[in-house]
Amino acid sequence: MSRESQWEDRYKELVSYVEEFGDARVSTKFIENSALVKWVSTQRANYRNAQNVNISCDKTQHRIRLLNKIGFEWSIYDC
Repeated sequence: MSRESQWEDRYKELVSYVEEFGDARVSTKFIENSALVKWVSTQRANYRNAQNVNISCDKTQHRIRLLNKIGFEWSIYDC
């Protein structure tokens, strides 16, 4: 399975999660799908990295738009 198809599969799982739970705040305690928990964490880290170095890659920007569309929270911590 390619990385792109893995990303798309996890995105679909996140969309299903949002439909079921009403938000995209996947808890680290969500043992039903530990792969999704890790993927969500990775998306946040990738986003921070992209912001720090101002990445304008089309694929990265497309993924950010998709995640924004479903209400993805890039930070779950209140500052």
